[in-house]
Amino acid sequence: MQRYYAFRARVRPKRKVKKGEVVLTSEPFVYAVAGAHRLVYCDQCLASSQKKALYTCPKCQFLRYCSKDCERKASDVHRFECPALKRMAPDYPTESVRLLARLIFILRNGGEKKVEKFSEKEGRKFRDLMNHYSDIKVRKDYMNDVEKMMSDLKAYIGESFLPNESDFLGIYGRVMVNRFCLHDEELGMVGSGLYLAASIFDHACIPNCSFSFEGTKVVIRALTDMDDFSYNKCRISYVDPLQGTKERRDELYKFWFFWCDCKPCHDEERLAMENTIKCENEHCLSPVTVPEEANAPPPTCTRCGGAVNPETLKKYNEIIAYTKKTMNIMSREDNNYETCYDLLERQGSVLSSMNIWRCRTLDFAFNAAINNGCFSLAFDYGDENKAAMRFYYGPDHPAYGVFLLHLAKAKFYNKEYKEGLEHIREAEPILKVAYGASHPLIAEELSRLTYIAYEDVEFALTRRLEMAHKRDKEDDPRVVRVSGPNEPLRLGNGEIFTAHCPTLL
Repeated sequence: MQRYYAFRARVRPKRKVKKGEVVLTSEPFVYAVAGAHRLVYCDQCLASSQKKALYTCPKCQFLRYCSKDCERKASDVHRFECPALKRMAPDYPTESVRLLARLIFILRNGGEKKVEKFSEKEGRKFRDLMNHYSDIKVRKDYMNDVEKMMSDLKAYIGESFLPNESDFLGIYGRVMVNRFCLHDEELGMVGSGLYLAASIFDHACIPNCSFSFEGTKVVIRALTDMDDFSYNKCRISYVDPLQGTKERRDELYKFWFFWCDCKPCHDEERLAMENTIKCENEHCLSPVTVPEEANAPPPTCTRCGGAVNPETLKKYNEIIAYTKKTMNIMSREDNNYETCYDLLERQGSVLSSMNIWRCRTLDFAFNAAINNGCFSLAFDYGDENKAAMRFYYGPDHPAYGVFLLHLAKAKFYNKEYKEGLEHIREAEPILKVAYGASHPLIAEELSRLTYIAYEDVEFALTRRLEMAHKRDKEDDPRVVRVSGPNEPLRLGNGEIFTAHCPTLL
């Protein structure tokens, strides 16, 4: 008699992850602080000079530390680069060259054997990172950069430390494709680093995970609830979603060698809204999609049926070309307000408020105004751009939460406390999920703004009046009664209500 045996497959238990939960922390394999940032951040722990006194390395006079303990920890690598930096002064190497040099020192001293775990049984070594060797080899721009890097490294650390060209190409590729931009507490970029475990995360234009930094450590949090968590399903964003779909996909292919196929890259509504012109009917002003085809007929408004004037369409194409050219040499952190203002003036009444290039320009102008303390201008730019920012980022994206926080700051400066607090209430849950409740943006900046609002005398009185009216409607015996606009506030027992309203010194 033939016997049949049933074998039960071992089923992996499902792991449920809630949004805001930390799914991975990763320490840097190698990192370097960029340019002038080295003067204001500890090179070991990234402590800011605003919070800790920094002192310069007495030998190279280039890097700074916040303590002897940090200097000691940094010596594993710095002892190799210190004499080279001293010799190179004042023509110091770039951040990328210093990063590659540090990596070479680490690999020569046993770094190839280091494993960083991302689960109980799984981990990554440096050689596990993708290097895109064959892709880089056929790209002239990359090979020119490789040649320059090798030349700069030879002058910096000497030929004896340099690997051969083939090995260096593998090192170069792993760094360029997998490195993270280091952020400080205010989310400003201060350098770059390579993380072994965190390199497992793939890209999505609208991600389901976010990353932030605690010193040099990167922390990955879930932005959505996941009933069956797997690292294969986790996505972070390699690029800013606030770009045109074509430009975003081109950038991903140029730097990461893949064509993105995520949902936003095929979102017809988003694609239609990216290149829109304002309807010329003054009673309509709806966004009208401009076709990408050069020989396409002039577009018409789907709301009022009005056709776009060919001359206006020609002007639109000229404005977009100029905007793209100008913004290619700008960044959100390093932009010139006069340039932003010039772009906004050129765009004038032609681009719709939902046009992706109008949205990007307003965002750059908004940040330039915030950075320069021009909160009245930021107030106007932020109000105009709020709907577009929410549309392109989505209501739960960390960048949208930061935008709301900055907009609240501009509102407070203009004493629009009620609207400012509404923006804070919208921003707070977004930022807590993305960065955690203890992040300085929430624990310090958001709390400080809320305190300022509640300490304002006029706003405090307004809130008390609103609460009094609310209790009055509920017919509460403890209610504050208001006889008229110029009458004193009276309690339910007839006594005059008085309260001390503290002011902010």
